[in-house]
Amino acid sequence: MNKLSRRDFLRLASLATGGAVLAACAPQPAATQAPAAPAAPAATQPPAAAVQPTQAPPPAGNVTIRWLDWTGQDDLVKQATDTFKAKYPNVTVTFEGIGDDWGVKQLSQMVAGNAPDILTGNDDQSYTWAEKGQLLDLNPLVQKDLTQAQIADFFDYQWKGLVHPDTGVRMGLPYYAWFYQWYYNKDALDKAGVKYPDDTWTIDDYSTDLEKLTVKDASGKVTAWGGVENVYDNFRFQCWLRSFGGHMVDPTDRTKCVIDSDEAMAALEWHRSRIWDKHTLASPDQVAPKPGAYLSLDPFANKKVSIMGQGNGDAANLLQTDPGFAWAATVPPIGPKGKRAGIGTIDNWGIWKGSKAPDMAWEFLKMLAVEDTFELAFAALWAAMPNRKSLLPKFKQAVLDKYPKTAKADQIDSQIEQVNGDFMAIGEQFKNQKGSKELIMPVLQKIFLVGDTPVTAVKDLAKQVTALNQEA
Repeated sequence: MNKLSRRDFLRLASLATGGAVLAACAPQPAATQAPAAPAAPAATQPPAAAVQPTQAPPPAGNVTIRWLDWTGQDDLVKQATDTFKAKYPNVTVTFEGIGDDWGVKQLSQMVAGNAPDILTGNDDQSYTWAEKGQLLDLNPLVQKDLTQAQIADFFDYQWKGLVHPDTGVRMGLPYYAWFYQWYYNKDALDKAGVKYPDDTWTIDDYSTDLEKLTVKDASGKVTAWGGVENVYDNFRFQCWLRSFGGHMVDPTDRTKCVIDSDEAMAALEWHRSRIWDKHTLASPDQVAPKPGAYLSLDPFANKKVSIMGQGNGDAANLLQTDPGFAWAATVPPIGPKGKRAGIGTIDNWGIWKGSKAPDMAWEFLKMLAVEDTFELAFAALWAAMPNRKSLLPKFKQAVLDKYPKTAKADQIDSQIEQVNGDFMAIGEQFKNQKGSKELIMPVLQKIFLVGDTPVTAVKDLAKQVTALNQEA
């Protein structure tokens, strides 16, 4: 079986194919246990929840549970399985790496009665598995075993987002917090006389900054763009739609596409005009190694752009390989209606409904998600946000300790500011998410990657997507 680390998976997740499932973005460092020296909790953070989960009695006989998760973190996996083995000597946890057929293969295994007990999922995968009736509802287990303090320690948008909107099934417990943020080259901004973006940064500031940061040669040809966005799909672009006051999916009706609203079309046009008219934003294909390639932080590290929108997990790429310039990251700009909008995922661990050992699968999942050891080591390894509020100060210190020569506080603070803000939301899902993506992606690609289609094309698109979702 082919196995992919999260970085490998995302490099293959081409925007041109339109079929890739979005996941948290992270690098592939050597898998070592991360340091986690605690720091004094910030005033805005709650005290760490008392973690004293109820422990199930050991099973009568030998039990094996299968764990599906990301590769590239062997030491963390071994530590987790060894710790669980010490608690339950007659339970063996076997690890299975996520492959390039993630989701589809597991669904086939579920139907055949032979799926992993513990499933790493995200927005698309978990929704699909839940809608096929293949995920165990974790609500009764949560009510039985987790305290209110432990529940409150999870980020609210993820915790609520893991309840399926139609069935009320709790699909999983949060794994880590992926979200979109903006990286900026401090040296380039200094040279252009551009103020560093912060929590007062607006869409108008961003527009002006892009113009100042765009570099042209004597003939007028762009040699370096002000920035590039990696959002031109039906999931990530939702942060921009919301920033302008619009939506992809009607918040009150999952069968209705509203990408044709005035607000949504204004967000689309802002991007289209800056790519193809003003040439201050690069189209992803203009700075990718080849058309349709997954856009990592390479264009930013190679100075093709000075500002780049990308997932928070990619920060470790810059921490491992110093790009040779000072950089930091920031939160989303305030939109034209005076509001900031963020986009995050529901990356999680769930349990297959057909598991023959659901009690032991729950005990292992609970250990991963509610106790500190795995979460802190994982977060420092990938330099990406752990799953709970009480871990935030420890997370920051762990990253600073792991990358003492390259990590700076202003490269991490934006992650903490995002999850502490009130503007984070998960992606909206259509009733027929798969079919809707197949209609939406080609239109967005023609607008932003090819440049031969006006924004008004989404008027017909919205009708088609709505009709698809409202079919009997």
